[in-house]
Amino acid sequence: MNRVLFSIVTFLVTVPTVLANTPQKKLYEQAWQLFLDRERGVETTRNCVSTARRAANAAVDAGDKEVQFEAFILESRCLYYEGMLVPEAETPNRPKMAVHERGMNAAKEALKVEPNRAEGHYYLAINHGRYGLAAGVDNVLEERTDLKRAAETAMRKKAIIDGKTVVGREIDCWGPARTLGWMYFKLPITHDGNKAAALDLLGKAYENCNADPKKKQYPNSLNVIYYSTVLVDRGQKEKAKQVLDELIRFEGNPAAYNPERVPETRMDIRDAKIFRKSLGN
Repeated sequence: MNRVLFSIVTFLVTVPTVLANTPQKKLYEQAWQLFLDRERGVETTRNCVSTARRAANAAVDAGDKEVQFEAFILESRCLYYEGMLVPEAETPNRPKMAVHERGMNAAKEALKVEPNRAEGHYYLAINHGRYGLAAGVDNVLEERTDLKRAAETAMRKKAIIDGKTVVGREIDCWGPARTLGWMYFKLPITHDGNKAAALDLLGKAYENCNADPKKKQYPNSLNVIYYSTVLVDRGQKEKAKQVLDELIRFEGNPAAYNPERVPETRMDIRDAKIFRKSLGN
């Protein structure tokens, strides 16, 4: 469960809204394809990072703010995923910290272009979380204010999902609420920890996305992992088992659960099975 306990959230994967008919857009499409192929390994992910940066630079030169914003967001996404691939080590894990610091910087570049878009605040928040946890507990406490501010801002700003404008709280299957709820769960009570708030936020993320019968978005397996963890902590073991079982049944076909997060879903199902086994029959 180490990867679960030391993660904050994962990627939002949406169909790109830009079309490849200019040099910067073609570079963006190349970076997007590399992101879709991220399960191939770290080199593919690093190529995604460098190609997204090239797209952003080309967009700056062309005065194309749309591609500039999207490319910086994609760079931050790819860096977040690259950070997941850095081997775990004793803290401080400086290689992991370096990757997520770059992820934060890419998100900040996106916010310079579109300060009122939720996506930039969201990817800033999740890279903050990963950076702090890789640096160690004391640094998590230092990062919590910036993480909280970014996540709360993402919740109330607007985002674009599949070409539709939505409230930011909905991005990445209620990712900002998941991020904030997990932070409240992980922090000590003396430093803003609040398990009741964690249960509320993670419950909302799960109920509004994973359990959505209309499937407004594909479900996110991290909602299952985080929510079930907090349920057990709050004495709701039987409900946690049900939540975990719903995810585990997709073990043989994670693409049926969420075709846009197959690598992450596969990892989360492995963690879910370990956690479920620890809870008994």
